[in-house]
Amino acid sequence: MEDILQKIKPTKKEEEELLKRINKVIKKVKIKDAKVVLGGSGAKGTWLKGTHDVDIFVKFHYHLKDKDISSLLEKALRKSFKKVERIHGSRDYFQIKEENYTFEFIPILNITNANKAANITDVSPLHTEFVKKNSNEKIRDEIRKAKHWLKMNRLYGAESYVRGFSGYVTEILIIYYKSFESFIKNAKKWKYGKVVDIKNYKSELNESKKGALIVIDPVDKYRNASAALSDQNFYKFLKLANKKIGFEEEKKDIKNFNLLIKAKPLGGKKDIIFTKVLKVFEFFTEKLKKFGIVKKDITFGNECLLLFKLKRNILDAKEAHIGPPVKIEKASKVFLNKYKKFKPYKKKGRWYVDLKVKHRKVKDFVRQLLKENYVRERVESVKIK
Repeated sequence: MEDILQKIKPTKKEEEELLKRINKVIKKVKIKDAKVVLGGSGAKGTWLKGTHDVDIFVKFHYHLKDKDISSLLEKALRKSFKKVERIHGSRDYFQIKEENYTFEFIPILNITNANKAANITDVSPLHTEFVKKNSNEKIRDEIRKAKHWLKMNRLYGAESYVRGFSGYVTEILIIYYKSFESFIKNAKKWKYGKVVDIKNYKSELNESKKGALIVIDPVDKYRNASAALSDQNFYKFLKLANKKIGFEEEKKDIKNFNLLIKAKPLGGKKDIIFTKVLKVFEFFTEKLKKFGIVKKDITFGNECLLLFKLKRNILDAKEAHIGPPVKIEKASKVFLNKYKKFKPYKKKGRWYVDLKVKHRKVKDFVRQLLKENYVRERVESVKIK
């Protein structure tokens, strides 16, 4: 496992060069009543080699808590940079691209206690402080291993289209278990609703904050830091933890799928545009059930691939259309009048009618789905590959 660090840990030279570049960008920002600092994994020292996304926090004085600090930041950024993109969120933030790097400027309130936060992002520097205070170089290397392994298995990230382990949750877990190996070893014994309470707060969380994994935020005892983790990804993680652990990424062979749909996302924030692509994938998944889905997958990027392996590629000439329960007289009367020429029949207390299938072949069926407004509104373009 030590060998993997050579691949994922930035060298001292790489780190110095990146920090130099970041400091140059930070120095360009001049703003009253605010301090501009590096945030995220860069500030914690847990970033991975090849990092091109940089979080920069702009900490506004707390007396500005009732002001629109996003607009105050935007005004300052536009004085220093040619192209500034405003990204809408619970509190708007900004994206600036320079060479191959994306800098995200996030406006926050300068707080010392989580209960003073007006927005979840206000707590981020407290997360940084916790990680730095409770880790050393060895622990930070173990965090890197965990992040890389989770990324490889598409379990890394709290975004809506991923619903996996956030960077901060990964850091808490490794600090708690002391190493990646110990983390995996202990995770094999996890059950649904597992609680990790590193500060031993023994908090009583609201039911809405509970989930498959409950990681009590060390800086906010009433917050489940792992709330974004989906049940599906929790069980996927447990399954992988019980296999032989390796760092080689499994190659996806698209030849194992017999239906490939290519979707180009809309422009905008990754979390939003990829979530829309995911919605389209879920739409196709529901509609294609009648063809028998054996296997499905999705990849995200400049072009997303929606992959399906289907049991059959043609439907029967007719399919049963379900009507209302027989005992509901008014609805039954409407159904019988509408479909009387198709000879409705009763089955298990409901009305049914066999209707001719218009698009029997899977590709004809999908081509019709591609025209649906639900699909067209959520992606820039989509086609069968």
